[in-house]
Amino acid sequence: MIARRDLAEQSAAVVRTELPAEELGGWLTVAHHVVTQYLRSRRAQPAGPPFARISVVDGIAVVEAGFPVDGEIEGDGYVEPWALPSGPAAVTTHLGPYEALEPTGGGTPVAAGNCMARDEDP
Repeated sequence: MIARRDLAEQSAAVVRTELPAEELGGWLTVAHHVVTQYLRSRRAQPAGPPFARISVVDGIAVVEAGFPVDGEIEGDGYVEPWALPSGPAAVTTHLGPYEALEPTGGGTPVAAGNCMARDEDP
């Protein structure tokens, strides 16, 4: 189920890419692992569950994926500092591998249209 929530701005550590939408599930697995390793190497902890901000146009996904963090990070050229924007968001829970994500009505895994989606703790 996808719910609408109003979210406050939140610092984050992310990786970004553009790729064919059908490759999104496998990429998200790697992206969240890379950000987790980056945070561990700096003795930092995620400030919440993993998220992905996804926009799909003509079958190409533009995505930022990572974790919210407390404070700012420097980044390393691949993992970047970012801020989850404040405002309305489509929020959902997914349990299982990213490859098993079901498309929403707009055909975008996890996200509804061009909204941001965060995986919430169940």
